[in-house]
Amino acid sequence: MMKRGLLVLIVILLFLAGCAEENKVFICPDGTEAESADLCTSENKMPCIEEGKIGAVIPGNECCEGLDSLNPTTPEQNCQVLLGAFVCAKCGDGFCKTGENSCNCPNDCKALDGGIRVVSTNEYTFKTAGETATLDGMEFTLLSYEKDGTSTFDIDGTELALNNVNDAEIFKNKRIVITKRYWTASVGQESYVTIKVEPFALKADEYLAYVHDKITIANQTITISDIEYIDQKGVGFDFNGGNSYKKVILGTTKQLGDLDVTVVEIFPYHDEQKNRYALIKVTA
Repeated sequence: MMKRGLLVLIVILLFLAGCAEENKVFICPDGTEAESADLCTSENKMPCIEEGKIGAVIPGNECCEGLDSLNPTTPEQNCQVLLGAFVCAKCGDGFCKTGENSCNCPNDCKALDGGIRVVSTNEYTFKTAGETATLDGMEFTLLSYEKDGTSTFDIDGTELALNNVNDAEIFKNKRIVITKRYWTASVGQESYVTIKVEPFALKADEYLAYVHDKITIANQTITISDIEYIDQKGVGFDFNGGNSYKKVILGTTKQLGDLDVTVVEIFPYHDEQKNRYALIKVTA
């Protein structure tokens, strides 16, 4: 009788186990249910982690296609393995970009004089003085980053300082511009400045002009008298043989005699270019 009861109990347990297996569900990252992880739809899957971004080690969290999952350790942390997180990067492509360093991707990144040599296409975020990056073929080293926002760089041996977001310089036929910056003295936060290098070429009717430069079109000459960069940015012009003066504000167009003059952009000066200069467009 006891054997018979034991047999019945075993049959019941097997039946319940089968039912549990049959009703087994997978909880997708958004909390919805599916029969397996593969059946979670694109709508309820977690978005992939983009290049240079950090993700937590949890089910469903993964890098976007073509990216590698790297440990987010840094040389400042003595390359100690960090648990519970990963950073997505394209290690092995010959470019040392955000998220990569000499610890987690030594083939693309290598130590350089206490900083890190970073090879990128045309944009990089600098965080510490001495950090070096090769941007669009030019060697950048961040020399200092001051509280007032002034970022001083050595670029291929030339010292150059930029202040504000969208401040730019024309250097070696490239346009160098600050796209982002942040300064803080708070513990646990980082100051940074992001530099972007863009190709530069003068368009039709455009001129890079310095103070005292003259531009002659259709027998009419205008002279750059002064360039204001700090307050109301604009360029002052002498025309009509020096008998007339007019200031053209940045981004506006005015008529000087028979010439239409537009101030497109104004630049500060650096070691190689001792005067301020401006990109202007002049048409007859």
